[in-house]
Amino acid sequence: MGKTNLAVEFVHRYGQFFAGGVFWVSFADPKGIDAEIAACGGSRAMVLRPDFASLPLEEQVAAVQRAWDSPIPRLLIFDNLDDDEAASILKRWRPTTGGCRVLLTSRRARWDGLPFRVTSHALGVLSAEESRTLLLRFRADLVPAEADALAAELGHLPLALHLAGSYLQRYQHVTLPAYLDELRQVDMLAHASLEGTTIEALPTTHERSVARTFALSYRRLQRDNPIDRLARALLARAAHFAPGEPLERAWLLATVTPKQPVKQKRSLLGSVLSLFGRGHRSTEGHQGQLPTTAEAHTDALQRLTDLGLLSAEGNERVSLHRLLAHFVQQQASDEHAQADVERVLVAIAEERNERGIPADVLPLLPHLRYATTVALPRKDETAVWLANKLGYALRHMLADYAGARPLYEQALAISEATLVADHPATTESMHNLADLLRVQGEFSRARKLHERVISVRKQTLGEIHTDTALSLDSLAELLYDQGLYDEARPLYERALAIRKQVLGPTHPATATSLNNLAGLLDAQGAYEEA
Repeated sequence: MGKTNLAVEFVHRYGQFFAGGVFWVSFADPKGIDAEIAACGGSRAMVLRPDFASLPLEEQVAAVQRAWDSPIPRLLIFDNLDDDEAASILKRWRPTTGGCRVLLTSRRARWDGLPFRVTSHALGVLSAEESRTLLLRFRADLVPAEADALAAELGHLPLALHLAGSYLQRYQHVTLPAYLDELRQVDMLAHASLEGTTIEALPTTHERSVARTFALSYRRLQRDNPIDRLARALLARAAHFAPGEPLERAWLLATVTPKQPVKQKRSLLGSVLSLFGRGHRSTEGHQGQLPTTAEAHTDALQRLTDLGLLSAEGNERVSLHRLLAHFVQQQASDEHAQADVERVLVAIAEERNERGIPADVLPLLPHLRYATTVALPRKDETAVWLANKLGYALRHMLADYAGARPLYEQALAISEATLVADHPATTESMHNLADLLRVQGEFSRARKLHERVISVRKQTLGEIHTDTALSLDSLAELLYDQGLYDEARPLYERALAIRKQVLGPTHPATATSLNNLAGLLDAQGAYEEA
């Protein structure tokens, strides 16, 4: 966005240094390139010969190309070179000798396979300071902090900022807080300001609507092309991650594959995925046959970055602009996209929470928060799992007890209202809340919840099960914190016996039980046993 504006500014600043002139050629329509090139030799351009207009088109084009091959310094602007065959088109029309310099504008990020070098200058969004300055040019009375809030809501996108600023300039009675409220209460891109209906024209005479600008790239993804179809599926899912936040390529790719979302033991992730009933569901039914090879995944992601629909954040991450996310959610008719993202987020959160390294959880948190916020109003099973995983990350990775508690409370309330008492999501909700209540000193309620979990797990999983051992261990820890050592000891011992039997004497969970029991014995003064 803004690439043509930058080219215009370049011409204004440096066009004077090209004695042979500046020639602006539109490459938007590949079928019209010959005519665009020919126009550069006519009466309003180089005036190559008096009878130029009477020459056949092929001869006009050849004459212009010969002139461009001369030593005279000229600046050629190849605008909107976005076609799928852009590299070969550029090779066809770029002068191979002479004094011409070529500045091209394109949504493409790569220019592979050319015998010459193309230096790319990617146009990102504006900085916070640049965004504020732009908005204040339209309305000097804006409070800087409010301007910053609007810029953040628009993702610092130059076109959106220009349209919003023009709207606020035209309608002086509209306050910025009121305008922000309007944007948040409707489909943002459908607001009159971002449709461009409130301004006469842009300085570049290009498309004024943010949505229609996005559509120019989105519509290039052909449904009958397997890679484009995969790209559409990936984009539809990217729109359900946290807008504007970097996300790992592996997370996104996991949403369109039946494989494990990360390379981890099947017993951990597979169990979580199976709870959703679609851990290995193919996307074929609603997307058509999607390519599944690593090469196809790479090509589809590259296709999206080439079209400017995804931004590459290094080699391992990508991001989707927040306004593009709004657009894609409105355009993509993929009913499984959100569910696929939620499924993968739950599984990855389970794995990273289990790993127990805060630095590994932090990149996931924005996406887990976003998905949980979207899911909770549905009050369904997936919302329960998301709330539990986010709550666990906040409680155990960040020690954010205040943030975790309402999530645990909501998860338990939803599961008790919509799921059976022995559902895994219900027991996990009770266990997590009980553990947090213990830390916060609410021992009575915590004990009741732990005892309920133990009862359910004994009935559904059996006495000899690792989850039963975990519940016994948790209740013992609660009793230990209260100084009820005699009640805690048999629970610790039972948990240890189960873990030895099921997991073996050298498993980390068995070691945890040994450590817990030793701590209790030490507190009781039984030093030799400890």
